[in-house]
Amino acid sequence: MTSLSPSPHPVRNRGSGNLTPDNPTHRSLSKEDSDSKSRAILKATSANPPDITFLRSQCISAGGLVSSAVRYRVWPLLANIDPEDLEFVPSSADVHASSEQVQLDVNRSFWRFPKGIRSFERSQLRSRISKIIDKILASDPHLHYYQGFHEICSVLMLTCGDTVAHALASVLCHCHLSDYLAPSMEMSVAHCEVMFAVIATVDRELHAHMQQAGTVPHFSISWILTWFAHDVNDIDTISRVYDACIVDTCCIQLISHYIWATDSLKPRHSMCPHFDPLKSQWDI
Repeated sequence: MTSLSPSPHPVRNRGSGNLTPDNPTHRSLSKEDSDSKSRAILKATSANPPDITFLRSQCISAGGLVSSAVRYRVWPLLANIDPEDLEFVPSSADVHASSEQVQLDVNRSFWRFPKGIRSFERSQLRSRISKIIDKILASDPHLHYYQGFHEICSVLMLTCGDTVAHALASVLCHCHLSDYLAPSMEMSVAHCEVMFAVIATVDRELHAHMQQAGTVPHFSISWILTWFAHDVNDIDTISRVYDACIVDTCCIQLISHYIWATDSLKPRHSMCPHFDPLKSQWDI
């Protein structure tokens, strides 16, 4: 398979240098704290068996998993994946009902990140991500592609390489993302509406105004379907969100909706300086 950087190592951002193994992705941590946290996390991954409880706690603590190199080690473990047992063999037989739409979406991808790549490198990335998505969808006809799925797969590929990304995305399809890969958008829209319930709990006046104005929650659909990969240009920030999203099937929706609602409440934040729902639950 054509590769921009030798899998399984993460792809580096040529322009910004942000996506490198020794570059922490949460700037509020000091280098000393980041290094210390990285060592503790990597030690937990090397334990026999790996300390999954500790690793999960680190995903939603300050700084998350710190760097792409650490995420490469931890994300598969959280999905009960052993990289040593994986095999990913793309085939021209990997066809499915949405093959054409996947190609159209992929052809518009990799403009925002990685930064500083050349045209032929972008083409290589597009070829790689197409093969991952086609293999997943061809393997399970019950999965229905949605626009935005390719962006989640792109973040996984840039962080973990092709083989692990394929395995990890396959797992996410049947738990975290299963509602979005359904035959219709009904459940996806329902998830958007949950955000209104969070806003109503926090700011009744704002919620009433939105209801009176007839605001529908569809403006947040790309946030939900891509875990912010469609709307955030910095892959370090996106990866930090993915730490929390991947960590637990049960808490994924709660964590995500707090993030989405907090973002929606930013214009009112100066009126409610005491309110920070995300920090009150997860010190990220």
